[in-house]
Amino acid sequence: MRVVNLASGSKGNCTLFEFASTAYLVDCGICERELVQKLDFVGCPIEKLSGVFVTHLHSDHVSGVVKFCNKHKIPVFAKMRNWEESESRLRPAKTSLFGLSEGLKRVIFEEVFCLDECEVSVFDVSHDAPSTVGFVFSDFNKRVGIVSDIGFFDATALNFLQGADLVFIESNHDEEMLRTGDYPFVLKQRILSSKGHL
Repeated sequence: MRVVNLASGSKGNCTLFEFASTAYLVDCGICERELVQKLDFVGCPIEKLSGVFVTHLHSDHVSGVVKFCNKHKIPVFAKMRNWEESESRLRPAKTSLFGLSEGLKRVIFEEVFCLDECEVSVFDVSHDAPSTVGFVFSDFNKRVGIVSDIGFFDATALNFLQGADLVFIESNHDEEMLRTGDYPFVLKQRILSSKGHL
C-alpha cells in the first residue's frame, strides 16, 4: 500500500491510497485539472482509481468530486446521511457540492467493508459537519488510518486507530497564532471547539 497526500488545508484536501491494481482517493477538494497533474506527478494513472471516499461535505473536501468523478466514471463512497444532506435544498451551495449530480455512481458505506485489495473501516469523528468520518485502510498486511477535520480524539477514534502502522492526521493551526490573528471571533471559537480542528 502506498499513501500520498496530494493536498491538505483550507484550499483543498485529497489523499491517495494506492494498492497493486487499484487506488482510492480520500476526499477531492481540489479542481480536476490540479488533481490530474498531481496524480501524474506521483505516477498513479487515473484508470487505476476505483473510488473517492468522502469524509464530510465541507467544500475543501468535496469541491472537485462532481466534475472529476463524472468525467472519469469513478464511484463516490459516502455515508447515507451525507447523500441525504448533500441533496437537501436547504443547505448552502458551499456544502452541498456533490449530491445534486444525476450521473454520479453512489456507494453507501457503514462501518467495515471489503474491496478488491483492501478492507476499509469507518468511524465517526467530532467535527461541525454532519456525519464526518475517519478511515482505516488495510491491505491485510499493513493498516493506515486517516483523520482530516476533527476537534478532538475520543475513545472511538482512538480504538479504531490503535495498532495502525501509520496514521495521517491533519493538524493545521497554531493555537496562539489563531487566538491573536485576524480571524473573526466566531470563526476562532469554531476552530478551537471540540467540533473544530486540531
